[in-house]
Amino acid sequence: MTKIAIYNPAEKSWGFVHYPLDAPKTVAGGWVGLSEIVSLSDGDFAILERDNKGGEDAAIKQITTVSLKGVTPAAKGEGWILKKPEGLTITADGRLFLVTDNDGVDDAAGETQLIDLGPASRLN
Repeated sequence: MTKIAIYNPAEKSWGFVHYPLDAPKTVAGGWVGLSEIVSLSDGDFAILERDNKGGEDAAIKQITTVSLKGVTPAAKGEGWILKKPEGLTITADGRLFLVTDNDGVDDAAGETQLIDLGPASRLN
């Protein structure tokens, strides 16, 4: 399973759902993860799932559609300690955001978080 974060702008809140990843399908092993999630409509999403293999060992490169209509996302709970801050941006209204990437490999949970660090004006 991997965790997908859902932001509700109206309530300014986060919720989380689990998404079942396929197991690797080649004798070469490797891992399977999500590369992209795209909103199709109210509660419907297209999810790009892939393995980390190429050439003859590539087995999973698929787009799956899912509906989260009627699903109540779980609140944020205890979880993996973030180890890889990877991206930083400042929004048009001056807020600073950090994104993490834990790669989804065997020794990491694969959890990615988008963290609002507050006003960018606080930077030294």
